[in-house]
Order: sequence, then C-alpha cells, then structure tokens
Amino acid sequence: MRYYLSLGGNIGDTTSILKKAIDDLAEKIGAVEKVSSFLRTAPWGFHAENDFINVAVILVSEKKPQDVLSLILEIEKKYGRERSDAEKGYQSRPLDIDIIFIDYLLINTETLTVPHPLAHRRCFVLKPLCEIAPDFIHPTLCKSIKCLLDECQDV
Repeated sequence: MRYYLSLGGNIGDTTSILKKAIDDLAEKIGAVEKVSSFLRTAPWGFHAENDFINVAVILVSEKKPQDVLSLILEIEKKYGRERSDAEKGYQSRPLDIDIIFIDYLLINTETLTVPHPLAHRRCFVLKPLCEIAPDFIHPTLCKSIKCLLDECQDV
C-alpha cells in the first residue's frame, strides 16, 4: 500500500526532527518513495510564536493502516509529542504526522479517518503533497491534489 503522509512541527530544531522522523518511518513502516521540499507555514487554526515546517512523504508498506497509525504515534512520542484526552484545539508541537491517504482506501473508525477529513482545506498539506503527487485523485472529492490546491481558500 502507498501511504501519503503530512509531517510538521514548530518546537525545537524542527527540520532536524522531521528528517529523523522520516528516517524512522522508513525503518519502522516501509520504503520512502518520495519526500517533498520543506515548507515554512504560519500556524493553522491558532496563534503560536513559531512558524511550522511542513513536508509530505509517500511510503510504500504492507503494514495494515492501524499498525501504521500505532507506529506513527510512537515516532511522534519519541520526539516529544504529548497527547492527552483533554487536548482540545490546535497547539504547538515538535512533531505531528498525519495519514492523508492510503492508496484509494476509505477508512472511518474511532481512531483513523482516511482520507484525512481536513486535508483539502489546508494549503500546508496540499502544497508539499502537490509537489510529489500532483495527479493523485482524492478518493471522495474526485479531484487531483493540484486541483484541490488551486481551489484551496486557505491563506
């Protein structure tokens, strides 16, 4: 399966953390097929002192989606990401990894929704993804990543 991931962070040496996290994804999950450029973006949905650095990655893996999610959460924790049930809203973090697409699968469970429900509204997700997969068609919106980026109202 081909996993399309969005990584970002804004605490610490973000570029270094992202590079190490990509290495960890390759080691624990599967082959890194493509990596976008690193993109500096303003925080989305909240105010923060530091801008985010975002990158998109395509991984090829035979692992099941729930197993991949568990490994992603372990990698986030390794770099200082703390999650709690009380966590509400958006906040600064050293590392965030989101599964955007898994091939053309549709998944809607308590812990995982694919395609990511907000990806098409976030330029910080679409721009790096468009660099490495411009012609990928969103499985429910039936539009290419390039088209979604062109239509994105996010500034």
